[in-house]
Amino acid sequence: MDKSNICLKDMKFNSLKEKSVIENNIIKIVSMEKRKLYLILEGERVYAKFITLPRINSRNKINELIRNELIYEFNNIDNILYSYDILRKNNTSMEGIIFCINIGNNKILKKCMAQCKNIAGI
Repeated sequence: MDKSNICLKDMKFNSLKEKSVIENNIIKIVSMEKRKLYLILEGERVYAKFITLPRINSRNKINELIRNELIYEFNNIDNILYSYDILRKNNTSMEGIIFCINIGNNKILKKCMAQCKNIAGI
């Protein structure tokens, strides 16, 4: 992964000096707990899956259903980072898309996964 393409909300880190700081102390630079995190990854495979869910208004329940769907699909989701979008809603169901990546041994993405619970998009 090319670290020059990491973008946290409105801040983009391009210089060599900032890259080394981000690589070692990404959590100390930006408090990611209260931010929506958008991941822009170059050269990574993104798995996309369309799903149909029963209509639920609670975001926690939607997240739980999607998490269970990923467990069914991949068995072990410890190294999987995901986000979802609801595309269409009607009276009884809703259709959405899930975007997943396997973070593998990427230290920066593992820190993001551990610290940030509000990933807005991949």
